[in-house]
Amino acid sequence: MRPRADAARNAARLIAAARDAFLAGGDKVPLERIATIAGVGIGTLYRHFPGRDHLAEAVYRSELDELIAGVPELISKTSALEALQIWLSRYSQLIFTKRAMHDALRDTLMSREASTSVTWKRIDGALASFISAGSVDGSIRDDVRSDDLAVVLSGVVAAASFSADIEQLRRLLAIVATGVRRSTTD
Repeated sequence: MRPRADAARNAARLIAAARDAFLAGGDKVPLERIATIAGVGIGTLYRHFPGRDHLAEAVYRSELDELIAGVPELISKTSALEALQIWLSRYSQLIFTKRAMHDALRDTLMSREASTSVTWKRIDGALASFISAGSVDGSIRDDVRSDDLAVVLSGVVAAASFSADIEQLRRLLAIVATGVRRSTTD
């Protein structure tokens, strides 16, 4: 059953308000403040998002949705490897800007297994698109699997979460992209 239009608008406003609040004040911004910014009552916030972790995850997922939606366009404009490199750079920016929500996201994505699997399946699907296109255009090695790349990506993101250096995260992801490049001697 689809949510009512006003309920969907309220959820979208809450996600937008939370995104801005988390970026400005970290993950400790009072939920009451987020509800006020969104123009709804605290009860409405809790109806949509039973806790801070649910709200942080919704913010992350909405931005991930936008990032994943752009995969086909990226692939259509350049080689699969170059598209993957651009996507990884954008993903690094998404992860870096979520540092303020790190505690809430870590707890959410690491503790709720079903939720985590949905998120990583979506990321795996995006990575599979790059790999599939790379097998066609010859820019990505044949032995690369999307699930392996997703595991490496999660490890890089976890390691980089201890650093405030986005350039380090970008360098690490560039190393990952270089590792999947098809050798010119193949």
